Amino acid sequence: MGILASTIHLTAASVLNWSFDMGFVLSGSIGYVIGFIWSYIGHYHFTFKSSRNHRATLPRFAFAALVGFVINLLVVALCTVTTGTETIWFVIGGIVVSATVVFLVSNSWVMKD
Repeated sequence: MGILASTIHLTAASVLNWSFDMGFVLSGSIGYVIGFIWSYIGHYHFTFKSSRNHRATLPRFAFAALVGFVINLLVVALCTVTTGTETIWFVIGGIVVSATVVFLVSNSWVMKD
């Protein structure tokens, strides 16, 4: 499920960047929010098959995703500032790091029954 959400995130970021000439920090941020929706639904129903109430899991997942978003944004922004360029590879790097963190937190805290 993380791969699907990451693909959605990357696709949205790419389309926004190339179609609307957005920088990767902004387009990656918007893509992250879009991927969040798919990630929550997929992890809840398929990856973790949670039986917990959405009132319990959604706020926790939103918090984990917010932490992941900040990590993602930092990776993209730091790479961009450090190199003076923007590239989709920075977005991909941010996705790998943030998706790993969100999965681990979801497995150990968010969806745990």
